[in-house]
Amino acid sequence: MKVVLIVMVCMFSGLLIGCQNSAKVLVECKFDGEKGFLCEVKHTEGKAKAKACWDAVVTCANATKVTGSGCHEVAPGAKAQHLIPFEEIKNKDKCDKAVSFDVTNVKVTLVK
Repeated sequence: MKVVLIVMVCMFSGLLIGCQNSAKVLVECKFDGEKGFLCEVKHTEGKAKAKACWDAVVTCANATKVTGSGCHEVAPGAKAQHLIPFEEIKNKDKCDKAVSFDVTNVKVTLVK
């Protein structure tokens, strides 16, 4: 199961209105049964280096939320892999059966 979230960030400078420095970042995460949550962070547009942070959340049939968080910097035009290992994932032992997977609380900031 994959979840895709695109976030656009603009930084305003002085009296100029519009995106002077921007970054469009794509975050895709999937569950890897051997490693944890494997996420790809891809800088798809803009000239600014960006840092994306997010939560990967599995909802279980018994209403348990299994969560892991990640952050990764990515340069313009680049992509990076980010692993959220099992030891950093909360409530994994309380889940009876996964019914959905989502990426939430995405925050993207520009890196100077």
